[in-house]
Amino acid sequence: MSIEVKDLVKIYGEQKAVDTISFRVNKAEIVGFLGPNGAGKSTTMKIITGYLGQDGGQAFVCGIDVNEHPLETKKKIGYLPEANPLYPDMYVREYLDFIAGVHGVGGKKEKIEAEGLMPGPKLLAQRLQVKEDEVVEMEHGLPAATSRWTC
Repeated sequence: MSIEVKDLVKIYGEQKAVDTISFRVNKAEIVGFLGPNGAGKSTTMKIITGYLGQDGGQAFVCGIDVNEHPLETKKKIGYLPEANPLYPDMYVREYLDFIAGVHGVGGKKEKIEAEGLMPGPKLLAQRLQVKEDEVVEMEHGLPAATSRWTC
């Protein structure tokens, strides 16, 4: 299994942002994490990725407890929230390009698109089985958080 959440709880003052949720996402499974605003989706993702501690329950990535081994789990996760926390004026594609440049990644544009992190219009058209001119790139790159797990 790749991700497992057991009885996860997060409380902000009097507000329960995450109320005892449990789920499992197996390796190679593709899932959507849906819910209305304020349902706890972003909070749950922040807990799973180690950016926020929980008040109860457990989260595992590749069988590793996020609280007990935070560095090990972070090595297995690539997570870019919809509003990146460091450079709010950058689009997602610009942020990935910037960070790849900081880390000296050669051929960064090709790697970003080849890894499927930010497919360009040609690759997206192939995946959707439509003509390239039918694909209109979203102004901000992606509408939601992007995560990549390696287990």
